[in-house]
Amino acid sequence: MKSQDHDPAGQIQIDLKLAQLWVSFLCHELISPVGAINNGIEFLEDQGASANRAETMAMAMDLMQSSGKQAAVRLKYFRLALGRAGGDDDLGIKSAVELVGDYFQNESRLKFKAATPNPSSQSAMTGRRVQLWLNLVLVVAATLQRGGLITAEFAADGRSFSLKAVGTVARLDPQVAALLSGDATVEVTPRNCLARLCGLLVGGLGIGIQTFVDLQTETKTESVTLNLSW
Repeated sequence: MKSQDHDPAGQIQIDLKLAQLWVSFLCHELISPVGAINNGIEFLEDQGASANRAETMAMAMDLMQSSGKQAAVRLKYFRLALGRAGGDDDLGIKSAVELVGDYFQNESRLKFKAATPNPSSQSAMTGRRVQLWLNLVLVVAATLQRGGLITAEFAADGRSFSLKAVGTVARLDPQVAALLSGDATVEVTPRNCLARLCGLLVGGLGIGIQTFVDLQTETKTESVTLNLSW
């Protein structure tokens, strides 16, 4: 069973299995903050009329507030990265950069850094290109198995961008690299389903993609870089 997405970038075919994998990925990413909210509620219920109720209530409310904010940010992120909203022409790269910053704000192991996109990039990167960028950020983040720094750069002419992940361990799965290049023969799993979407968008938008993996012996760090141009 296949549904066809009539998109300005070209006809992108999404099969049912791929859609199901995206749903599984989305649910996995929401389990933690939603579960924390539920834990906060249960914690309050268990306290009853304890002497420390005011203190524990404040702690539980802080937990639920931070978890609720995290869940809201993730929902907004995935609505744009996976949903139809990601194709809207008014979705700008500047807003997307701010959203990614919010997404990683409470991450203890992962940090994100990006310069403000220049006017040329803001003009060129809208709609599906931004949707692609949002998904590639998550693909790059997944290469940092022990945490690290993700940096985003945009070319002055607005015709290319790069994403780089640096950490003690930065590994790009060969299957992910193949999916990014549009290889449809690779088996798609919950771990690499976003790479499949990126490959479809890259092909539909006519974008060139290059991947680089590097080991810095002096600093004992590894890096994965994605360069895209059109």
